[in-house]
Amino acid sequence: MKRFLYAQGSKIISIGFLIIFSVYVVLNREDFNSLFDMNPLVYISLVLLVSVSIVLNGIAMKLLTRPFKLNLSVKDSIKVSTVSTVGNFFAPAGGGIGVRALYLKKKHKLNYRDYVSVLVVNYIYVFLISSLVGVIALFIISNGSAQSSALYVFFFSLLVISGGLLVSPSVVNSAVLKRIIKNTKITESLSLLTKGLSISNKDSGLKQNIIAVTILNLAVSFSVTFLILYSLNFTVSGWAVLLMSVLSSLSLFINITPANLGIKESVLLFSSSVVGLDTSQVLSFAIIERTVQFLAMTILWLYLFKLSSTGSKLLN
Repeated sequence: MKRFLYAQGSKIISIGFLIIFSVYVVLNREDFNSLFDMNPLVYISLVLLVSVSIVLNGIAMKLLTRPFKLNLSVKDSIKVSTVSTVGNFFAPAGGGIGVRALYLKKKHKLNYRDYVSVLVVNYIYVFLISSLVGVIALFIISNGSAQSSALYVFFFSLLVISGGLLVSPSVVNSAVLKRIIKNTKITESLSLLTKGLSISNKDSGLKQNIIAVTILNLAVSFSVTFLILYSLNFTVSGWAVLLMSVLSSLSLFINITPANLGIKESVLLFSSSVVGLDTSQVLSFAIIERTVQFLAMTILWLYLFKLSSTGSKLLN
């Protein structure tokens, strides 16, 4: 019942956003003329950059499964990353994670809890690095507005929480945590985190590789954001581009609607006064970013599964 209500709520939010967005575009058509003036070569470059990001996510999955003695090929990892991206694009509530977990369980007999334990550590490093970069960028371009203050609170909170989660299991063991915290779900999550940290610490290169892939993905996100804004002739500073990149990446974790429809736009609109963009500019950016992501994952899907009648055979 809860899942049904969640799915219906997700649909209502998505439809509501599309209606509001469509009305806004119709009433302000002249503000979106720049969308039709972009050089096709820019779109090609953007598709290539987004494809690189999908490939990096595939490499990250290959690295995360290494401690479990799984020898995934690079191509196989990219396949699952592509399917995961499609799942996240069309389904809410972490559909992509579910696809990955199902594949690894059916094809390689990997225990779901084992994979999630290392995946949690990966996410924490993403939060830690992103929040640190966000704080630095915000400090340089902050204009003293209420939005800046709210973003400071958000980034510092994320920084403290992610840093604390990385440190706490090594300071307090799981048995002590269970006596302190009575909530079963919280203690189970902390147990997964402790297990994931233990696994990553045993593999000396895993932690460094996770951090390296996270930084590379952030660099790709920065390049995509910069190229879109530059092509649309929107003038913003490099630090503002970096802040937008971080916020755009972090918004993916608020997976309420398919493709985070309306969520990412809301996050970027909230910070628009800080980065120096207006509503139509933020929405123009979002339109191109979503279009490019759809093209990239479609092209990769067709290329990777050209020998099979349907991509679903991956999970057979």
